[in-house]
Amino acid sequence: MNRFWLPAIVLFALTAKAQNINFQDLPHIHTALHHLTAIDLGEPIQFIAAADLESFQIERAGDKVLLQPLKESATTNLILWTASRQVAYELDAPGDVAKMNVLVRNLPASPRAAADASSAKERQEGAAAATSQAMLGAQNIVAEQPLKLSPTEVSVSLLHVLHTGEGTFLQYEIVNHSTTPFRVTTPSIARLLPSQTPISLLALRNHQISPQTLSGFKAKPDGTATTVTGESAQTDVSPGASTSGYVLVHRSAATTPEIYQLNFGSSASGALVETVVI
Repeated sequence: MNRFWLPAIVLFALTAKAQNINFQDLPHIHTALHHLTAIDLGEPIQFIAAADLESFQIERAGDKVLLQPLKESATTNLILWTASRQVAYELDAPGDVAKMNVLVRNLPASPRAAADASSAKERQEGAAAATSQAMLGAQNIVAEQPLKLSPTEVSVSLLHVLHTGEGTFLQYEIVNHSTTPFRVTTPSIARLLPSQTPISLLALRNHQISPQTLSGFKAKPDGTATTVTGESAQTDVSPGASTSGYVLVHRSAATTPEIYQLNFGSSASGALVETVVI
C-alpha cells in the first residue's frame, strides 16, 4: 500500500473523538495580496486541509505553513494536524498590509505529567490500531481492462479501498502523459443507481470499470449529495510526472456493492471520469 494515505487515516482515527470546534471559536488570520503569512506550530505538520485551494496558495514546510492569498475577497478555512493536535483557522479576505498577520505562532502547551502521559499512550495506541487497520484492511482495486492512452492524456488509476468507521477511503494515482501541467483537485463523487444488472455487482466489487461496462447498467446518479474530503501528495503534476492521493467518502457501511463515479476535472483531452464498484 502506498504510505501516503497512512498518516491521513491515522489522523482521522485520532481525531474522531475530538471536541467539536465551532466557527465562532476560530481564530482569524488577516492576509494581504502579494504577501506571505507564516504559521508556526512548533512541531511537524502531518496533514493540511483547506476548502478553497484556488484562492490561497498553501505550502507546508516542516513545522510551518506558508500561505498567500491569490484572489481578492476570497475567504476560506484552514485545518492543520500534527501528531498530537489539530488547529483550525479562518482565513480572512486580503486586506490592508499594515493590518496583516506576518507570523502566527501556535506552540504546543507545556506537558503536564500524568495527564499528558496518559494522552500520549492513548494516541500511540490509537495510531497503532489505525495503522494496523489500514495495512490489513485495505483491498486492491482491479482495473477491468488495461488503460490505452495516447501520449497527450492524463490518466487516473484507483488503487486501494478501505472501509472504516469514518467512511470509505479510496486511494488513486494520477499520471500526466501530456505536455502541460495538470492541477489536482478533490474529485466530486456521485453514487449511480443501475436500472438493469447485466453483470452481478458482487462479481465487480473492487473493480474500476470501463465506460462500456457501465453503459450496460443504464445507471443514473441517485440525486443525493455525497460528502467527500481528501488530499493529494502534489497539487500540480508536471508533464511526465505522477502523484497519489486519497478521498474519504462519508457513507454508511454497505452490505451490497454500489457504483460510484469520480470526476477529477478536465485535461486537454477531456473530462477525467472514472467509475468504481465498492
